[in-house]
Amino acid sequence: MPKQLNYLETNIEILNKAIKTSRQLHEYMSKYNWDFGTEIPYWAIRNPLCDRGTALMIYWMAGAGYFCRYKSRDDIPSYKTERYDLILEIEGNYLSNFYTKNDIKFDPVSDLEKDSKGRNWVDEYSDMPQLRQIPAQMLESNRK
Repeated sequence: MPKQLNYLETNIEILNKAIKTSRQLHEYMSKYNWDFGTEIPYWAIRNPLCDRGTALMIYWMAGAGYFCRYKSRDDIPSYKTERYDLILEIEGNYLSNFYTKNDIKFDPVSDLEKDSKGRNWVDEYSDMPQLRQIPAQMLESNRK
């Protein structure tokens, strides 16, 4: 990651100038503060640099497991719909092979990112009712 880029940066113009590789985009998003909203994650998943591993990581960090408690968008509180829509967009893109780069591994069952320490995103909400199924491809590593 370029030294001039602050991980708290949320100006897309600055991010477009600073992030030049898929790895840099992945590193930035792995540290993203979700309190800043969904504008940056939407920018990232639509960015040509977005790798399948990065998209899968964003999918789980956005709360894919949490949103399984809702059967449809109509059941979700309005203040949470942006994140739900983000998850559905990633899911559709991922399953349709929109993301052509596949160099960065992400495993939602054993996230080895520095701060995650083997976190299992898939099991996080497994004790809650699952009214919506997560597609099988989203439950496994993007690279074997």
